[in-house]
Amino acid sequence: MRNPMATLSLRTQIAAVFTALLVVTVVLLSLLLGDRTRKRIEADASLTLFVMTDNLARIIANDLHQISTEVLVVADAPVLWGDGLSSGRSKLTLNRLSAMRPDFAWVGVADTGGIVRNANDDLLLGLDVSDQAWHRQGSKALYVGDVHEVAALNRRLPAPASGEAPRYLDFSAPIRSGQRTLGVLGVHARWDWLRQVIDVLQPPQSARFQLQFFVFDRAGELIYAPNGLLPKLRAAGQRLPFAPSNTDENYGPKGRGQGLPAHVVAWQDELSYLTTVARLQALNAASDLGWHIVARLPENIAYADADAALLEALALGLGVALMGGLMTWFVSGRISADLRSITASVQAVRAEHTENKLPVLRSSAEVRVLSNSLHIMLGKLLSVREDMEA
Repeated sequence: MRNPMATLSLRTQIAAVFTALLVVTVVLLSLLLGDRTRKRIEADASLTLFVMTDNLARIIANDLHQISTEVLVVADAPVLWGDGLSSGRSKLTLNRLSAMRPDFAWVGVADTGGIVRNANDDLLLGLDVSDQAWHRQGSKALYVGDVHEVAALNRRLPAPASGEAPRYLDFSAPIRSGQRTLGVLGVHARWDWLRQVIDVLQPPQSARFQLQFFVFDRAGELIYAPNGLLPKLRAAGQRLPFAPSNTDENYGPKGRGQGLPAHVVAWQDELSYLTTVARLQALNAASDLGWHIVARLPENIAYADADAALLEALALGLGVALMGGLMTWFVSGRISADLRSITASVQAVRAEHTENKLPVLRSSAEVRVLSNSLHIMLGKLLSVREDMEA
């Protein structure tokens, strides 16, 4: 079987083999370097995403603690309730509290029987709230209730700008005079409070990078999603992507994502995202709602720098291999030219030319020795031929 390489010139063979070796070597080194760079960028992206999420969780926990503390302080001020729950002083207190906190949709007091005796803007006056959790639990101690709808308020207040059904968080605390409980101070805070907190803390580039934050409750149900995604993701059955490990509250479970606090997860909207989860670390027992703050970033955006670094390393490596191949082509051309010169001289002798035209070439030590030996040998052959002809 004929060797295909035999049809190629020595110059082409040397350049092809050397270039192939360069390409293989450089590609392997580029892939290794690119892989290391990708892992470093992945680690940086994972840590950055987690730090933002953890900071957001801390801010939310601090706000819940602050609101619940304010409610407790107002409820535990006897001077405000000394004239009774329905007094003008009590009403002024509730209106001021509502004005100071625009997120408070309703601030009111109910007696021990559950009848609303006073409220900002006279909302829900006379309503029986004895069956509501904020009244039952708030008559015993400070209480913070998870997000839910309040039908009585929804009928009286405008819908939120988000277009979603109005929802509220409950805060309540007992109003006492000595050992006697006079009633319960209750607050329905608008759920849009959370959206405003997230909007303030999001980086300016969030929209461009499609960075999004979500909130899941203690049971893993989605309770907050941006941009109207809540109904869509709930209908698709989206659950908490993963829970932080028990040993390290705000880091992913061992063995996943190579120990990084974020890793790629497939969501129910049929896309994969770099995802991290931070548990809400409550600052008091009442505000321990068991929430999880989740951040996600599209995988292709999260790792865009890593992919670009890999392509750049590969392109640079191939460029170096190409330059090496061209250099080999030119260097091997000198050797090939010397061999052609030797061949031409030998063929001239074969054609019975009596002149020794073979020069002593010096492109390399091997070529110099070969050309010198052939020059001497051809000289002797020509001398012998001349003697024979004589």
